[in-house]
Amino acid sequence: MNEITDAAIIGGGPAGLTAAVYARRAGLSTTVFSSPEPGSQLLKTESIENYPGFPEPVSGYDLLDNMQKQASGAGAEIIEETVIEAELKKTPFRLKTDSGKNFMARTVIIATGAVPRSLGLDSEKKFAGKGVSSCAVCDGFFFRGKTVTVAGGGDTALGEALYLAKIAAKVYLVHRRNEFRGTESLQKRIHAVANIETIMNSVITEIDGGKKVEKLVRHSSPRGFFRAGQPQLRHARIPGGKRFRFPDPLDAPYAGQDILRLPDHAHAQRHGVRSLSGQIHRADHPAHVQDDRCGA
Repeated sequence: MNEITDAAIIGGGPAGLTAAVYARRAGLSTTVFSSPEPGSQLLKTESIENYPGFPEPVSGYDLLDNMQKQASGAGAEIIEETVIEAELKKTPFRLKTDSGKNFMARTVIIATGAVPRSLGLDSEKKFAGKGVSSCAVCDGFFFRGKTVTVAGGGDTALGEALYLAKIAAKVYLVHRRNEFRGTESLQKRIHAVANIETIMNSVITEIDGGKKVEKLVRHSSPRGFFRAGQPQLRHARIPGGKRFRFPDPLDAPYAGQDILRLPDHAHAQRHGVRSLSGQIHRADHPAHVQDDRCGA
């Protein structure tokens, strides 16, 4: 029988590593399962300007590296393997990784993070990697000197547009509402950049082209507030009947099983790490999941 760890944390991004630090401070043996490319959303962020303790902008890579060092220094074991199967119906819980190994845990914290939201168009899939991208930092180089479009109105979309404005000749920022949801500081920077043009109350309805993207079709409404395509969602049942939704792809190993999501920091503080034994917790609240539809 495998040794049983007090807290198994699935996900090696900021949420998972933060949970690991607090679990160790509570005296719990802690194992973090981090994929070979942990914290992928953070690694795609060129510059982070609003993280406490860093007076100067820090790259996502450097910030994640510091988080990993802090978790390891606190005594957490970090295993670079992906959890592909989870048995959560009885304790201790069993987790199976892509190496074929099985791990037992008294508590499981799921911190698998976010995935970029798509427009929900068939043509989006057709042109993936052929002009459609979900990461400006990753693929912006390929659009140097060209005209690009970013869809979305949150911090991620605004940040991607600002990054692309340094590379592309022209950036169109399309948003389905009549005002952005991103922070005011980012909005001011958007309006101050000459080669960024904002298109409000509009949604992209089609992506067209031959071997690569050549044009976009958009629909506008003076009233705005479109209901754009939503990703596939499933519900997690919570003791007491309350339900939350979260993106399906990253949660496939836990399908059909009761998962308790920590709704907010106050909930975590009320119940404390030591009360988690024998439960499955979700470390990322829906409000923290990226809500932008970004693409170059």
